Parts: sequence; C-alpha cells; structure tokens
Amino acid sequence: MYPIHTDKFVNNVISLRTSIPFTQKNLHILHLLWNMRRSRSEKYPDRASFSTALSNAYAAGVGFNMNAYGPELILDIRLVYIRAALVEEEGYTDAILDLLDQVVQHPLLDAERLEESRFEVLTRLQTILENPDAAAMLKAAELAAPGTTLSIPVQGTPEGFMAVTLEDVQELWKEIHERPLSIYTVGSIEPEIEAYLNALPQAELKKQPHEILQPGEVANEIVEREVDAISLTQIYADQTEPDAGTYPALLVLNSMLGGCATNLLFQTIREKHSLCYTISSSVIRFEGALVVTAQVLPGSLEKVQELIAAQIQRLISQDYDPSLLDHAKRSLLDSLAEQQDSSRAMIEQSFLNHYLSRDISMEEFKEQIASVTADEVAQAAGRLCLRSWCAVLNPEAVEEDVEVEE
Repeated sequence: MYPIHTDKFVNNVISLRTSIPFTQKNLHILHLLWNMRRSRSEKYPDRASFSTALSNAYAAGVGFNMNAYGPELILDIRLVYIRAALVEEEGYTDAILDLLDQVVQHPLLDAERLEESRFEVLTRLQTILENPDAAAMLKAAELAAPGTTLSIPVQGTPEGFMAVTLEDVQELWKEIHERPLSIYTVGSIEPEIEAYLNALPQAELKKQPHEILQPGEVANEIVEREVDAISLTQIYADQTEPDAGTYPALLVLNSMLGGCATNLLFQTIREKHSLCYTISSSVIRFEGALVVTAQVLPGSLEKVQELIAAQIQRLISQDYDPSLLDHAKRSLLDSLAEQQDSSRAMIEQSFLNHYLSRDISMEEFKEQIASVTADEVAQAAGRLCLRSWCAVLNPEAVEEDVEVEE
C-alpha cells in the first residue's frame, strides 16, 4: 500500500487499482461492469438502499473509473469519506468498512442490472456520437494508427455494447477480482480500515511495453454532416515516450502551441485571422500523440491547416516573443501547484511515479518544467509528424471570403 499521510483534507481517499489488457471486448464489458457497480451491491441491491448506505456514512462517495495507458486499461475503484476523527458517532468506521467491502468484493451482477446499464451506456454514447467534434477526433485516431489501441474508441460502439452478455461480465469480474491491487490512500486512514486494505492481495503496477505512434504517411477523411462550423482534428506523432527525459519539453511545447490561455494557435488563427471559433492542442501521453482540435469557419479549412503548420514551424525556428515561453511554463507550474490541493492529483502523481519506475517529487518535476529551454522546445517541435486529420463539415455551408495575411 502507498499511503500519503496528511491532515490537510477533511476527506480520506482510497484508490484501489489494477489493470487488464486494452482490447475492444474488454473495453465494452468493463464499461458495463463499472456502470453496474456504481449504485448496487449484494447487500444493497437497489439504488435506494445503496444511496441510503452512502448517506448514513455522512455522504461517502464511490467512484469507478478506467483510463487507457498504452496497451492496458487501468481500473480504479475509489472511496471518499470524512475522516473518522471529525465524526463523533459510534459505528462510523464500521459503516465505512462495510461500504468498502461491498464496493470491492460484492458487486451485484444480474441480468436486470445488465440491461439497465446497457440502456444507460448507450444513451450516453448516442450523445457523444452526435457531437461533430467527437466524430472528428474518433475518425482521426482511427486513421492515424489502424489496428492499434489509439484507434479503439474509448467510449465504445453501439455494436460492441449490444454484443456483451451477462456471462462476459461475470467472467471479466472474476478475472479482475483475482488480480492483485495497487492501493493508494490520502489522509489519515483509520487502523481498522488500514488493516482491511493490507489484507487484500497487492502488487505494483508497471508500464508495459508499447510502441507509440510513429511517423508515416498522412491519412485524412472528410465527413459530411449538417453542421454550422467545421470540426477539425489533427493527430501528430510526437515521438516522445511518457518516461523520456524530453517529456517536460513536450509539455511546454504543447502549452505554447495550444494548451494554455496565451498560445500561438489561438493568437494567430482565432484572434489575428478570425478563421475559427475555438482551437487548442493536447497530448495523449501513453500513445505518443499530440492532438490539435478546432471549430473552423466554413471555407477556411485549408487556410487553417496551413496556419497550424506555420505555428509549429515558428516553434522550430524560435520565431516568437520570448515571453510566450515564460508564460507557457508559468501556466504549467501553476497547474502543478494547484494539484497539491487535490487528493486525486496527489494519488495520480504517486501512481505515475511507481508505474513509470521513476523517483521524482513534485518539486523536482516542477524544476524540470522551469528549466526547459527554447532549444529543447524547438527540438520537440521538430519531432512532430502529422499522421492524420479529419474534418466534419457541411458541404453546402456558405464559404467565408477571408483574406489571410502572411
């Protein structure tokens, strides 16, 4: 177990993690399994009784999350509750232990709950699929690396969810239940709860071998829909492993390009040329991918793509005000400082240190960010290689007559 001892929070947080291979089938089953477990257990077989149990424990909270880390899905069961020292009530710790045991060991997996969960998941998915920005992102990811984990839509597909059976759910739960856990806590965990956690089988999770996105030919597709703006997604291979010494430079590059409030993409394409409504960039850490997304004015798709390439070239040639680099680093450092006031972020930092087999404190990581130079940013920008783009647009939309200054 990996405890983070602190009294700065009112709540204690327990995070129990394990992993399974990231496959299409596992993804769909897990979505349904996690949804089934959110509001039911063997002892509390309906929403009302489960909610009452949480309320009786001073509004304790339960969460089931999953994230893709390259070839693995990292599963996270989380319990948040008020520290027992702040609750003057006999039996409070026992109530928390009961909830923890139900959440970890005793899910209710029956046919009725599966069908209910299937309906809930498909309803949420329909909303996602109707979003043109999401459609552009999903197609660009599929084009960038067909047949890899990057191309698997993490929200799932209707066909995938319809194919899941109760036997599938029960078998995956058995597999997960037999796996050891990596347990993280923040706060002052009570001795009885600590003893329960220590009795669970445990093992450290480690990053598995995985080939990140590599340079190659550019694939693209235009999807026609009745939309007002063009939804554009570009995916670049950043050629940077998540545990590489060059990773801090990639973070600063992303911040300068489109990740912070003052960035080249927004300043140039939105403010100077007024060719888009929104534009930003982000990093998919364990896939070695940098993503640019934008809502583009009709008729401006080609111009916007040219200007995106030009901003990357500016980073390579260091053709920008030096204050941009300082602002990007300050933005990242402020974000990291805010994480020190978040138990979730503290757990994530501790988990990443173990998962990536690194020994680095938050202060040391902040020093790495602060020391990134313009030359290192230029080198990171020089490694970017466009792999795919997708635009969702209305072919009948009126094109804007926009002059672009060089």
